[in-house]
Amino acid sequence: MTGSSPTPMMNVEDVATSSERMACAVRSGVRASMSTLTGTDHPINQDYLLHLPGRMSGVADGVGGGAHGEVASRMLLQLLSEQSSLAQIDEAIQNTLAALGHGPGASVFASVQPVSSSRDWQALWVGDCQITHFEKTAKGWRMAWQSQAQTYRHTHENMPAGVDPDAPSNMVGCGLNFPAGQHRFRPGGEDRIVIASDGFHKVFSSDEQIALIAQAASPLNMEVAQTWCELARRRGSRDDISVLILELARPRWHTGSRILIAACVLTLLGMGLQWALWGEWGPGMTWVLNTLRGF
Repeated sequence: MTGSSPTPMMNVEDVATSSERMACAVRSGVRASMSTLTGTDHPINQDYLLHLPGRMSGVADGVGGGAHGEVASRMLLQLLSEQSSLAQIDEAIQNTLAALGHGPGASVFASVQPVSSSRDWQALWVGDCQITHFEKTAKGWRMAWQSQAQTYRHTHENMPAGVDPDAPSNMVGCGLNFPAGQHRFRPGGEDRIVIASDGFHKVFSSDEQIALIAQAASPLNMEVAQTWCELARRRGSRDDISVLILELARPRWHTGSRILIAACVLTLLGMGLQWALWGEWGPGMTWVLNTLRGF
């Protein structure tokens, strides 16, 4: 990989258990829970998770077996966090694996990031990692939006012989076949965003995912993602399993705003008391009434 990351990188295990990183997430208005499990038939975990509070969160799933898919997945998210384009990342992965003396390798991914100066979020994905926005309503949880996997089944690309229709038809590191999926959305306070590799989402239906979200208490506990990964393993998933859950904190009024509102309420109460005792408005309320009459 060329260049250096502006933020020190941490191993997945460190991020998942770091109270300091969790505090950063809460301060940025987002709570995070993340975990990953190595596939039962895999010597190493080729998934990679990255959570940079206030900047970007994503899951990447390396493809290539002996071709070092774990290198591709780590490079992908780290370079993406540095604002590299997907075309640049695709080329960098190819060059790095060639220098290591390995055959073609690639990675799929899904990521979200808050849009600057806006309440919107931007979703980006290539391949079959999945992003789901769960919305909290008065009637409970609902699935507001979910990314559609770039697989042969959904993109209708020419499928090589013997390839599973649900295999990714678009990957980063071996030449992007077509553009990444993109979606801009606006989550509300206490909504949740789940980013997961196919090792997780392929063993749960949409209704089952909603049930999992509903069972997870708020504020989000850091152990939830680990519990979900273990549940997916018990469901029979033999692949690497990775889950990253984001919970948006309920917006809180700034202290200055609360003080201003309290002062206004006390002023109005004082004016009302003056009317009740003396049958007339004070100078302050008289000015307010005259001002309103002028409109």
